[in-house]
Amino acid sequence: MVGRIFALLLTLLCSTIVAQSNPMSRTEATALALSSTPELDGMVRGDPVWDAEVPLTDFTQLRPENGKAASHPTQVYFGFTQSALHIAFLCYEDDPSQIVVSSNGDRSDSVAIILDTFMNGRTGFVFATSPNGPLWDGALSSGNTDWNWSTTWRVKSLRTPFGWSTEMEIPFSSLRYGSEKVQSWGVNIARVTIADNEISYWSPIPAQFSMYRIDLAGRIHGIEVPSVNRNLQFTPYVRTGNVRSDFSVENQGNDGGFDVKYSITSGMTLDVTYNTDFAQVESDQLQVNLGRYGLYFPETRPFFLENQALFTVGVPWQTQLFHSRRIGIAPNGQRLPIDGGIRITGKVASQTNLGFLQMRSHSYGSDDKTDFTVFRMSRDLKNRSSIGFLGSRRQDKRSSGDTLGINGSFGIGERTDIHTFAATTRTDGFVSDEHAYNIYINHNSPTWKYQAWIHEVGRGFNPEVGFVSRTNMRSTGGVLRYTHAIDNYFGLKELNQYYSVNATRNLDGYLENGGLHLEIWPVWDNGADGWVAVDLQYEEVRSSFPVAGVLIPPGKYNTKQFSIAGNLPNTQRIRGGMFLSNGGFYNGNLLNTNAFFSYQRDESLSFNVGYQHRKIGFPSLEKDVTVANGSVGVAYSFTPQSALFGQLQRNRIDDIWSLNLRYRWQRNANSGLYVVYSYFGLGTEDDTLEHQEFVVKYSHTFNVLQ
Repeated sequence: MVGRIFALLLTLLCSTIVAQSNPMSRTEATALALSSTPELDGMVRGDPVWDAEVPLTDFTQLRPENGKAASHPTQVYFGFTQSALHIAFLCYEDDPSQIVVSSNGDRSDSVAIILDTFMNGRTGFVFATSPNGPLWDGALSSGNTDWNWSTTWRVKSLRTPFGWSTEMEIPFSSLRYGSEKVQSWGVNIARVTIADNEISYWSPIPAQFSMYRIDLAGRIHGIEVPSVNRNLQFTPYVRTGNVRSDFSVENQGNDGGFDVKYSITSGMTLDVTYNTDFAQVESDQLQVNLGRYGLYFPETRPFFLENQALFTVGVPWQTQLFHSRRIGIAPNGQRLPIDGGIRITGKVASQTNLGFLQMRSHSYGSDDKTDFTVFRMSRDLKNRSSIGFLGSRRQDKRSSGDTLGINGSFGIGERTDIHTFAATTRTDGFVSDEHAYNIYINHNSPTWKYQAWIHEVGRGFNPEVGFVSRTNMRSTGGVLRYTHAIDNYFGLKELNQYYSVNATRNLDGYLENGGLHLEIWPVWDNGADGWVAVDLQYEEVRSSFPVAGVLIPPGKYNTKQFSIAGNLPNTQRIRGGMFLSNGGFYNGNLLNTNAFFSYQRDESLSFNVGYQHRKIGFPSLEKDVTVANGSVGVAYSFTPQSALFGQLQRNRIDDIWSLNLRYRWQRNANSGLYVVYSYFGLGTEDDTLEHQEFVVKYSHTFNVLQ
């Protein structure tokens, strides 16, 4: 089986690798060799360094009116000195009182610049800020943005009578790039104005994409880079705290450790971590499982989030060959001490990506240690295409497990992509059918979008450093969306028709579940939207399983669900939405109500509230089962670097309370002072089991070489 799958993928590769796109015309410019280093004060107008240069202008809207000139002028200066890039922005406003600033980057006026330093159309870096001057940075890979990647750079913003301005200084030592002395980079620049619900770009982008589609970026030529690029950062931490827990005898005490980051070459980075600590990480979102398959919990720990996209192979949330939460987190969610590890990531030349991760943690349920090894290699090809390999191993004194997989992404023209993978596992308790594969096709135009897929997971597939929600299945399906543009009819921007069909067969030969989804989805110019949908579902249950304490009996279930939902505009201080559905649920009925709201008082204070209420009626029960989850969050920013966060969660059916309070004072992206209090309470028939933790952590980054 696996051999046939690999042959299919190789045939697909040979047939698509020759597909070439018809390149769109790109915006081009030449970098400015600055006569001197500009003063980093946010004062762009009046600075003699910038006054002597010609800025980049003529931004074009992505939304709300794709292709039209931006509503407000933006001027950008892109220059360099011997040691750093310098980018300056002038953001003009007709009424500066309309500027919106928030500690949440999605809710703030902002500017961002993307740098495709290898000119491969697949990888790059993004740097962003707002009128308040925070630093947001990330790494881009194949359309994914890793906002947990961080590097050393500086920014200064300033409010002005004409709007606002900002200056960025990005050292070459903080970037990866090729070996040529004079280079051309892919570059795009974005500006967001919340009051107008507008996003505009320096290099125009079709309506169905964003600037994270890196191959559509403009070009800036004549960038002179240093011949030697070395960067060594040493970040030690100290931590003190205490734990009182009914779940373990753990006592936090005093502790310490360190992280090291070293640029092996201009394109390759080594990270070393010792006694790895994640005291500053927020708590997981509480979830309730109303199905018979496993729940997915995303990674939240900074060390593993950085460069995560490089190691991502599989179907998100369903079948992932590598999922870093298997390292240092037990199956029951308990954190396990991590002794340390190393990670090497980057590029060899301009087209080959390499990743290696070796970690050691304590084992769950014993005093043993567990070693985790992951190796990743991929090769960039033309037109958004790539092929790659991933191998992983988990090993302790009692058992081991290996995973081997290949994957490919192939761009066909400007609008069509094919993503594939095939993998096999080998564990000590060998089971037959240890295979998985997926073929996914996506076409995206301004009017039509279609997707189709086939995804199979064998009954014995077990990636021990990965995640699988269900095995012994073959899923097929497709999505069709038609977008009808509307010319400002009661503020309406577009009307979408959305249809999807799916069927999942058990590999024993019967249809396990399938469905048809029909939806009408209007979108307004101000960002508000809503939808009305109907779902027709079929499910066959051959072995009973529990849901919310009720046993679902074997049988064949045909159900219908109707839903309606809507979201408030993006331009208001109050945002939110509601979702309501009602219909069949196995042998009963499910009424699902979901609401979430957030309020941004000003650039410092914001609140958010979420509540989900599900009432399930079963014929075997006299009283309905109520499943309710709620959360309340608050964030207060004293400065762009100093903030207080709080989140309270409640899971009613499991009688769980969760509280997380965090104070953060950041010197840079992942170092500074953190004060964290966490509470977890689980109600039982006899009592409430509690876990309380108080931690104070301080870390500091020393730039040994730069």
